[in-house]
This record gives sequence, structure tokens and C-alpha cells, in this order.
Amino acid sequence: MSELAFPDLEFPEVADEVVDAAPPSASAPAAPVMSKEVALATIKTTALAELTAVGKGIAELRTTHGSTDYDITTPKGMALATARRLAVRTVRYKVPHVVKARKAELKDISDALVAEGDRITAELKAIEDTHDALITAEETRRANEKAERERLAAERKAGFDARIAGIRACVAKCQGITSARIADGIAKVESIPVDASGWEEFATEAALAKTETLDAMRSLYTSTKAAEDIEAAAAEERARLELVAKQQAEESARLKKVADDLAAEQQKARDELAAQQAAFADKVAAFEASQRKAAEPVPVAIDPVGESAPATYIDDDGVITNTATGQPVQTLDEGAPIALSSEVAGILDAGRQEVLQAFAPATLTPAIAPTPAAPLNPVPAGPNFNAGNLAARLGFSLTVDFIEKTLGVQHCSTMKSSTYWRASDFPVICDALIAHLTKAKATA
Repeated sequence: MSELAFPDLEFPEVADEVVDAAPPSASAPAAPVMSKEVALATIKTTALAELTAVGKGIAELRTTHGSTDYDITTPKGMALATARRLAVRTVRYKVPHVVKARKAELKDISDALVAEGDRITAELKAIEDTHDALITAEETRRANEKAERERLAAERKAGFDARIAGIRACVAKCQGITSARIADGIAKVESIPVDASGWEEFATEAALAKTETLDAMRSLYTSTKAAEDIEAAAAEERARLELVAKQQAEESARLKKVADDLAAEQQKARDELAAQQAAFADKVAAFEASQRKAAEPVPVAIDPVGESAPATYIDDDGVITNTATGQPVQTLDEGAPIALSSEVAGILDAGRQEVLQAFAPATLTPAIAPTPAAPLNPVPAGPNFNAGNLAARLGFSLTVDFIEKTLGVQHCSTMKSSTYWRASDFPVICDALIAHLTKAKATA
């Protein structure tokens, strides 16, 4: 085991055109070559020689010392068993020592093998490195050129991708802006050229991006324009409603002012009416007092022109009657106020004259010439009065139907087209009129 061969360490042949190798010397003897299998078998046989010998002796030991044909209970049998065990144990104890010794030898061989291998490897690598440096440099150059080409190609592709992304980004830019701005964007995208002269092999992808972007932008323009139209209509409607609300508020304020003014006027009218009613009630009371005094028959002396007039008086029907004969002297017609004689004027008190002047603008017939007297207010010549006399007294007109149907006061006589009531009906008409006005006021 002093020398070991390496039958598996064979060098490949190198072509002459690649490496100029010197041919082997013809005088050098050829070294014997041991195959790998033979070398391994030799090493194994040498290492296991002692153990193989022990293995061969096992059969003999089993034959001579393996039997247990003794009586262990007897001294002879015990001695025989002990001897046989010792013989087998002695051989067994030798096996680890043999193994350890052979392993040490094999380790030395292994270390030598490793060292020799490292030496050979270093010498071979020194030769290899001269070629490897050149190869590595070339490979590095080629790798760098390839990386540079790939970098430039990547940058070029990134540039086109960025331009395509810029086209597609126009859709996002159209979010939240007006339709007019979207229309401007559509025009700008439409003007982008996507021919092969500017895009080379990316022209197809650029054209697709442009088409899809324009479709999306046009769709967004349509929806945005529709929303703007709706909002514009809504804003117009809101403005209209605000104007209507403002006009309504102004109209409400105006109507309130009108209502307040009307209420103030109505209150003023009610106050004035109350004052007028109070004054009217006072006049009615005074009139009633004068009527009661005037209701008494008073002889009237009328002096006709050129002769003495008989003594007369005015009866309840307004007829001037001769006191002596009891026959009518003349009748009263509508006309100018009566000019009473000084005797009549002296007899009638101021209240009766006012009533007679206010309610009967009558005049004597031409057959009787009255004595001139001071002018008085229009009064009826007798207790009777018509609608005209009543209007002159009240200051406003009342129809015959209203007096009879509404106030419930019926007339006592008619003369031509005039309807007459008794003088005593005047306070009744006034009371009925006051009651009617009071009822109308309460229901207002």
C-alpha cells in the first residue's frame, strides 16, 4: 500500500489547431495503468485482510467453542464454559483494534489523496486560468453589450409605453371637468399622429390606445353634457322659483299692507259710523220730541192775495181744511219749500218747522198767495213725506222696496208717482234702519 494509482484521472485530448502540444518521448517507458476497479479492490483487500482472516476463523471457533454440551452446574462444566467464552472474547476484542489501525492507515491515504489532488488541481488551474481570463473577459464584454442593448431597448420601450400611457391618461383627466374642456381634450387627442414613422413597431398599440381613449372621452362628454343640461335646467328652475317666492313675498307684504290699511279704514269707518249713529240718534230723539208736539192739530190762518183767508188747519192726511166748514181748501203738491205766513211761523216751534221743511218740499196752489216769510229747510206741509223727502233728510236715498220689504214700514198713500208715509213712520224707519245697520255691522 505504499503507492496508489489514479486510474480514473484521465485528461481529454486537445486538438492540435487549438493547443500546440509536444508529442510524448519515444524513449520514455509507458507506466502501467491500473483500473479503478482493481485499485479499489486492492485497497479493500489490504484494509480488510486481518478482518477477513478473523471472519474465516469464526467458523472454526463456532465448531470448537460454540457448543454448550456441558453441565454448567458442575465445576468441570463451568470451567469448560469459561474457557470457551475466553477464547471467543479474545478474538472479539482484537477486532476494534484492527479496525482502528486500518482506519488510521486509510486516513493517511485519504489525506495524501486530498493533498495530491489539491496540488494537481492548482497546477491545472494555473494553466486553465490563462484561458479562463480571456474567456471571462470576452463573456463579460458580450454580457455588457447585451445588457446595454437590453437597457436601451427597455428605455426605448418605456418611452413608447409612457407616450401610450399619456394617451390613455386623458380619460382620467376628463373626470370632474366641464364638457367644454372634455371637447377640447378630444380635439387634442384626435390630432395625435399614430403612424409608423413616429411609433415604429408600437404604432398598432398606439392606434388602439388612441381609439379606446377617444371612445371613452366621447362617452364621458355625452354623460357630462347631459348632466350639465339637467343642472342648468334645475338652476333656471331654482331661479324662477326664487323669483316667484320673492314676488309672492312682495305680494304678501303688499296684501298685508292693504289689509292693514283696509282694517284701519274699516275701523275709522266704524268709528265714524258710531259717531254718526250717535249724532243721528240725538237728531232722531229731537225729531221725535218735535213730532210729538207737532202731531197736535194747529189751526193755520192763510192770507190769500187780495182777500181774507178762512181759518184752516192741516189734517193727518196732509190736507188743508177749513176750520168752519170742515172742507178741504187745497192739496199739497211736490215743489218748492212752503212759504208760511207770519202767523203760522209764530205758532210752529223751531223743531216742527225743521221737520216740515226737511221732509215735504211742497207748495201751495196758485190760488193761494202765501205771505212772504224767512226761508226754511224743505219740510212737508203736513205729517206725510215721500222717498225724496226722506233722502233729503238722511243724506242718502232709500228705495220704496227697501223701506217696505227690508225695513218693514208700509206706505199710507200714493199721489201720482210718489209714495207717502206718515210723519210718525219716520222714527220707525230710523229705528229699523239702525237695527239693520247694527245687524250688518255684527256680521261683518
